[in-house]
Amino acid sequence: MFNGIAISDSRLVPIFEAVEAGRALTESEGVALFGTTDLLALGAMADRVRAARHGRQVTFHMASDGAEPPMLEAGDDTAARKISRFAAWREMDGLISVVPVAANPVADGAIELGSGFEDMKSVAVARLFLRVPHVSAHRGLMTPRVAQIALRFGASDLEAASRNLLESGEARRRECVRLIEEAGFEAVERNSRFEVR
Repeated sequence: MFNGIAISDSRLVPIFEAVEAGRALTESEGVALFGTTDLLALGAMADRVRAARHGRQVTFHMASDGAEPPMLEAGDDTAARKISRFAAWREMDGLISVVPVAANPVADGAIELGSGFEDMKSVAVARLFLRVPHVSAHRGLMTPRVAQIALRFGASDLEAASRNLLESGEARRRECVRLIEEAGFEAVERNSRFEVR
C-alpha cells in the first residue's frame, strides 16, 4: 500500500515516492513503469497526478488544424524505446500535450493499433514521466471506450478525431461530452492551443 494505493509490484513504491516529491523520473524508472503488470496501481498514481493539476476538468478538441501533439511512432515497441521517445519529448521547449499511443503502419496505408492494456500503460507512464500539462487520449486511435478509460489513467484531454468519415462534428461533440461526463469529469471544449472556450 502506498498512500491509499494498493500496490502488488514493490518496485513502484520508490518511483511513486519520487513522483509525489516532484522529482523528475529517470529513464530507468520510466522503463520500470512500462515493465510493471500492476496496471491498476500505475493508473491510480497517474490519476492522482492528473487530479492535482486539473481537478474534475477534462478538455476535448473538435477541429484539426494541423497542430497535433507528438505521438509514439512505429518502432517505439519496447519500454526502452518508448522512454527514449518520452525523454526526447521532455526536452522539447513549450510542449503542452502528447498523445502516447502508437499507430503502426501496415500494408495498404492501414494502421495497426496496440492493445488497450498498452494504451493505458502508455498514458499513465506519460503522465508520471513527462509531467506535461496535458496527456491526450485519442478517441479515433484508441477507440472511444478505451479513450474514456484512459481519463482515469492520467489523460486530461480527449482528442475528438474519428476514423469514421461519415460522423458529423455535432455527433462527435455529443459523444465526447458523454464519454467525459460518464467517467465522472466536467467536459470543457478547447482550441488547438489548449485555450478553453
